[in-house]
Amino acid sequence: MLLAGSRALRAEDGLYFTSPTNTGRSATNDKGETISVGEKAGIEIINAHIHSEDNANSTFQVALNTSDFRIDPQKVALCVGGSAYIPNGWGSTGGHTNSIEFVVHGESKAKAVAKSLSVDCPLRSPPGYKYLTQFIPTQKEFQTNEPVIVKLEIKNLDDRPFLFQHGGQQRGARDSQYGFRAMFGAKPVMDVGEPMNFGGLWNLKSVEPGETFEGKVDLRKWFAFDQPGNYFIHGFYQLAFYPPPKSGESPMPWNLMWADYASADFEVVIK
Repeated sequence: MLLAGSRALRAEDGLYFTSPTNTGRSATNDKGETISVGEKAGIEIINAHIHSEDNANSTFQVALNTSDFRIDPQKVALCVGGSAYIPNGWGSTGGHTNSIEFVVHGESKAKAVAKSLSVDCPLRSPPGYKYLTQFIPTQKEFQTNEPVIVKLEIKNLDDRPFLFQHGGQQRGARDSQYGFRAMFGAKPVMDVGEPMNFGGLWNLKSVEPGETFEGKVDLRKWFAFDQPGNYFIHGFYQLAFYPPPKSGESPMPWNLMWADYASADFEVVIK
């Protein structure tokens, strides 16, 4: 922090060491505090990407691939336009740190960072796809001690194909790309399952106009169904839409167009 009454030059754009003492060079962090920065860190930025973390385009992630360095990443700041960003993540190979990430709040600041790094700042935008979602029980009635399997159908009603992320949340007790809320009479049904997951492999599913994506899931991973009767359930399935990948390109977070849900109500009968 700078001393009261001191004057400091605004740090030029780049990666700097943070400093606990007044160095004569300053920037402002996300809390609006003026912090002192030292010399440039001497870390080469090999490439950079920026992507929005939400549909409102209010929070952005900046990912830098850098030359190898042994400096504690928490002592480095990215300075752009007088603002200082402190790392929220980093990675390494062979004992050398060579990637570092920052969070930027606000579209205007994200665009300033993108301009400084000479990269694009893609924004999320709703693609407006038309589709019909249905959850269909595979049996008219289920017993209290058997799996309760429902089929998910997402039919493309649009005149355009769409691609969405399939997988990535299934490394756990259940596939958390699905979600359910249930009512038994006038009372909500407790979720007795284990929501913890550790990611998982994923790919892009393409659904052509008129085609239907299908999946199956066991609702016993959410609800006990230990009482006979009619259960009224709202089901939803996360859809992260991506554009068609360019030749040789893998889907990456900075390509994500829009995050949404396919949802529908249905009824399960337990005997």
